[in-house]
Amino acid sequence: MKKIIIATFCAFGTLPLLPNSLKGIPMYLLFVSSIVLTVNSKNSIGFPYKKVTVASVLYLILIPSLLYTENLVRIDMKLSSRIALLLVPITFGLLNKSRFKISEEIVEKLSKVYIICAIIFACIIIAYLGYLGVFTNQMNLHDAMAYINNEMHPINQHAIYASIFLAVPLIFSMMKFLKSERKGKNLLYVLLEIIPMSIALTLMSKKGILLATLATSIFLIIYYYNSIKSRLIVLMSFGVFLVLMFQVPRVKTLFSELVNPETYVQVNSKNSTSMRYAIYYCTISKIKESPIFGYGLGDAKNELKKCYEENELFSNPNEYYNSHNQYISYYLITGIFGLLALVFFFTNLFYKGIKEHNGLLIGLVIFFSITMLFENILERQSGLTIFSFLMTSLYFYEKE
Repeated sequence: MKKIIIATFCAFGTLPLLPNSLKGIPMYLLFVSSIVLTVNSKNSIGFPYKKVTVASVLYLILIPSLLYTENLVRIDMKLSSRIALLLVPITFGLLNKSRFKISEEIVEKLSKVYIICAIIFACIIIAYLGYLGVFTNQMNLHDAMAYINNEMHPINQHAIYASIFLAVPLIFSMMKFLKSERKGKNLLYVLLEIIPMSIALTLMSKKGILLATLATSIFLIIYYYNSIKSRLIVLMSFGVFLVLMFQVPRVKTLFSELVNPETYVQVNSKNSTSMRYAIYYCTISKIKESPIFGYGLGDAKNELKKCYEENELFSNPNEYYNSHNQYISYYLITGIFGLLALVFFFTNLFYKGIKEHNGLLIGLVIFFSITMLFENILERQSGLTIFSFLMTSLYFYEKE
């Protein structure tokens, strides 16, 4: 049974190549397997209620908001769509109860599967963009993203989540290199892994993901390299990479939006920073109106949409944009308590990573905490699944 669980654990590494309709399968398989293992375990221990509660706090904090939200239509769907935030911690609690430990060997197996699948995914994206005519200027990158989201069957994926599926294995590859005792000999292999994923990630051109990946990489380099010379060499290499990255026209355009005064004057549907500025205007306005408890899981979306309509921010009055910031989203739903729960979750994991010298956990905490400043990744299955699995498994991981 333990071999089946290990195989299911590693199956999470195939998420980049799984169709969206199948992305929840590894989670449910692991959940069922953990129940079977616990039932058949003859040497089980007590269920780790405290750890499971901490790991599932981002789901549990949503439940009290049902007491004061007015709109309960399809509230079951809103809860079930986030079930991974509860189901995954319970799964690892059951594994812990049955004395199944997440070992270094299992994490390394997952890393290998994930990196291989991500490289294949990156190559498919690059090839598909070539097929669409992006590299021959027959189609621009902005329009190509819509094709990747809707037409790249069966693994079509929104550019945000496609970027996350590429950025996380980049962190895995970097960790493998930083922890290696023979860095010179392993450098070529790491470059062969990193290059296709980096190219595809750059082409996705998602500012938040790119910034989160770079910030995580720089932190880990400083964390693992003690000598100033080594840090300078690696950081200069990153500088060269950044210069090359900004040669991609869409990347240059996206970052130039940040310093363009017109971005903050009127809403421009072709300017992502302008759109976010308008969205943040409404989210902050709504937070000021209900700063303690928020609006509840059922009403937060409607309140935000109402603000868009009242201020005529977007040309289509029926169009809805989420808050594009997970911290703000939790604040809108559950008030200050939701924001504190999210901060507590990341702080607790970061402290565990520092205390146990777990660079992978530290890196992923930094990556996801920065990414959530720009995206609501806990509101779609693709983001939920990979986030809840990685964060929970590393939270339950114990060094031998």
